[in-house]
Amino acid sequence: MSPSRRRRGYADVFEEDVRISSFARISRNISGYKFPGRDSSSADAIAAAVGEALEREMPSAKEGRADTACRSLFSAPPPKGTTVFTMREEPVVVAANGTDHVAVCGIADTPQKAYRAAEKVEEALGKHLSFAWRPDIGFLTASPSDVGTGLKVGTVLHLEGLSLIGEMEPCIRGLDAMRMRAESLDLAGIRQTGHIFRIVNAVTLGEDEQTLVARSARAADALVEQETNARIRLVEELPRVFSDSVCRALAILKSARLLSAAELLDLLSPVRMAASMGFLSGMTADEADRMFMSLPIFAPDEPDADKRDAVDGKRADEINRRFARVVPNNRFIDLMP
Repeated sequence: MSPSRRRRGYADVFEEDVRISSFARISRNISGYKFPGRDSSSADAIAAAVGEALEREMPSAKEGRADTACRSLFSAPPPKGTTVFTMREEPVVVAANGTDHVAVCGIADTPQKAYRAAEKVEEALGKHLSFAWRPDIGFLTASPSDVGTGLKVGTVLHLEGLSLIGEMEPCIRGLDAMRMRAESLDLAGIRQTGHIFRIVNAVTLGEDEQTLVARSARAADALVEQETNARIRLVEELPRVFSDSVCRALAILKSARLLSAAELLDLLSPVRMAASMGFLSGMTADEADRMFMSLPIFAPDEPDADKRDAVDGKRADEINRRFARVVPNNRFIDLMP
């Protein structure tokens, strides 16, 4: 049995089903220019400088969209006016003229790998760009919370089990002692939508990058262990709570006439957990995961009511058809009290 897999009774729990992705974002600003939010007149020059530096160091870099990165991180797209570069040889996205002049975001399955990927690109850019830095503070950033290393490193986790058993808030409070924080999605009035949390460092000043990366990894590991234990507890000690959350979500997915992307994400959360634990027939864990990860949860513009209803109605029809044959299997039925 894989070390990432735990089995006890009916519960099959995979750590990789809790971890969605890890990320490391390094923020930098170019000396001699005002922050993007204060002066946009230099945006073209900054984007050109970043593009030229990437072309010299990483020829495969190209201007494109950050959709894949945003979905992997469950984060909003960069602000309007941002130029995004992607590259073939590194799992990295570079954004120019976002909150800061340059943001280098590495994406991987661990914080360590994500940071190494981002650091490599940041160092390459540093050969051609003069980043704003002071010996008494470190790197200067538009947000005071990023000053110092300019590094935000963390992991995106699906914490449905902890949320269902009511232990999410104590876990969030426990992160404070580690100088970490949990950022949730709060979309369309749904608090902690989909029970997706970004576990990220709360401070960047006064500590070196390796310390921040190591602490981020420890915090994610601790929460993953707590979540796997919570899922086992749900099955063994609270089967009615577990089965109610799954059956309620399936009933709505089969019959809803309107479904927003945010509502769908929230409903898919217990379904994704149940599928990953082997409790559903008609949908594999991979299918549930792909559906969960591909939702366009951040719309660039809010449509008017008529168009929104048409989009939500079409989405509901498609979901009704897809879930028509998705049912709890015999293992699930055996759990019923």
